[in-house]
Amino acid sequence: LFQRTHTGRGQHVEVALQDAVVPSLTSNIAGLLSKNTADFERTGNRHGGMSVTPYNAYPAADGWVTVLCPTDKHWDRLRGVMNDPAADDPRFATMPGRCEHMDEVDAVVGAWTRTRSKDEIVAGLKDLKIPCAPVVTLPELLEDPHIRERGVLRTVEDEQGSFMTLGSPLFLSDSPMVEPTRSGGLGEHTDQVLTEELGLSAEDIAKLRDAGAI
Repeated sequence: LFQRTHTGRGQHVEVALQDAVVPSLTSNIAGLLSKNTADFERTGNRHGGMSVTPYNAYPAADGWVTVLCPTDKHWDRLRGVMNDPAADDPRFATMPGRCEHMDEVDAVVGAWTRTRSKDEIVAGLKDLKIPCAPVVTLPELLEDPHIRERGVLRTVEDEQGSFMTLGSPLFLSDSPMVEPTRSGGLGEHTDQVLTEELGLSAEDIAKLRDAGAI
């Protein structure tokens, strides 16, 4: 629209799902190119290039939580709060060392997280400015206040009761949100469509109905 305003010509916009997802593989691609090996193609919840540790989803007392230490300073702060002598292993002092012993580091972090709730872990690590987040279950997502307030999930009341549906993920500052409604019943809008869209008369529609065409 901006180009049309200035040049009188619009332009075709093409966005492919595959093209859009490739940039998310930056770490994986970098790991492949730097090590010239495909060993790290499937990394699960770990860092795509296997070059950052801790970087994983860890068990909590009530589910799972993700923890990321992108620098040695973050690791030092995590070591302090974990207060586990195993975390002071000199092999874990640097990022390359931690990555070389990824399983051992994950075991230390997991031993600490599994004794605490997701909320307790996240609250404590956020105070230390350590990147983290709870792994939200589907039931938790349905009750998430942020999701509800944003209107991504909507509960609609009508004459048939209440039902949950998806809201639009597109929020436009100058266009009101279209309120969702229940899907129409079988044949509910047949006469309306045939009349308004096709211009059929009531007599025409009656003939179609008698013939079993609608």
